[in-house]
Amino acid sequence: MQKESEANSSLYSANVVEFVTVANEYCCQLEQCGKSNNRDFLDRMSKIIPLLYLKTALLPELISSLNDDVESFVTEDDYEAVRQNIARLLGELDNYLDTQVSDMQYSLEPLPASISENLADVYQDLKDMILNFNSANGSVMIEAIVFCKDNFKNVWGQKLLSSLVAIHNALYSSDSDFTTNETEGNDDDTKF
Repeated sequence: MQKESEANSSLYSANVVEFVTVANEYCCQLEQCGKSNNRDFLDRMSKIIPLLYLKTALLPELISSLNDDVESFVTEDDYEAVRQNIARLLGELDNYLDTQVSDMQYSLEPLPASISENLADVYQDLKDMILNFNSANGSVMIEAIVFCKDNFKNVWGQKLLSSLVAIHNALYSSDSDFTTNETEGNDDDTKF
């Protein structure tokens, strides 16, 4: 009973609440990327990605009790819609050569990668975590956080960092081709 109480107190700790908040904002930004131009989107991503990385790294080590995979809510169609919207928004800025992936050890050439695919991969895990977290079932919530933290360590933490480098290069390169969207609203209320 005491272990369950400790797990629940960790579940509602500031680090977990802040992580879920940032993860939710990340997902919202990707879901609404069509309402932005590519420069504004990349600018927001350049701010939220480091914050998401930090908040994930600060998650407490929770112990999984269900020994089951978390429920998956994001369908292949949902994933592909997010990925395509980002790719369409970024255009030529989406693709880059990655030299930091583990597969690089088997290649003499940088490997092709895309910001849209990396961000959509992270989106899938975070959106599933958020929807599982909304269940308000303590065991499911813990499992969702544990699953997310494990995937951060083994899969998407590196994808975030790789994408951040590509985003930085796109934002600060003198030859980047940015689009403008005259009909968009004022983004002054952006949190990041």
